[in-house]
Amino acid sequence: MQSRLHCNALSVVETILNAPIGKIQYALEESLKCNVRLTVVEQNSSIKQQFVRKISISVMNIPIIRATVTFDGNLLPDYILYDVLMKKLSIGQILEKNDIAGIRWIKSLKLNFEKNRLFREYEIINDKSTWFVICEEIDLDSLQSILEPHLVNV
Repeated sequence: MQSRLHCNALSVVETILNAPIGKIQYALEESLKCNVRLTVVEQNSSIKQQFVRKISISVMNIPIIRATVTFDGNLLPDYILYDVLMKKLSIGQILEKNDIAGIRWIKSLKLNFEKNRLFREYEIINDKSTWFVICEEIDLDSLQSILEPHLVNV
């Protein structure tokens, strides 16, 4: 069954997609007027300094966005890699802390109607080098469920 998103949910999706690098949590807090939690769920290294970081962004303890960040530790400056491996800050906060603007290059944006999820993949590029590849899954059903109590029938 296909669900329909209320215009408020579409507005929040637009907020997510248009948020600057590292500002999704803040943008959601501003848009939804509530606390938003970003959690590093896990971070693993594979061979040769290849890393995978999984995060969750939740509102009212309901995961809205799940993301997987992959990066090559050999391409990152030591001070950036150190902060990433500490797992205390988001990638965006680390870049901001170090005055690195970065560029978001969207590789794909797909809507899966059956799962009611939006998938986005992008790269964060600095100085012509891809530092991070981020694959996001935005759960539209969960987003809608958070917004429904706030909807008022007119």
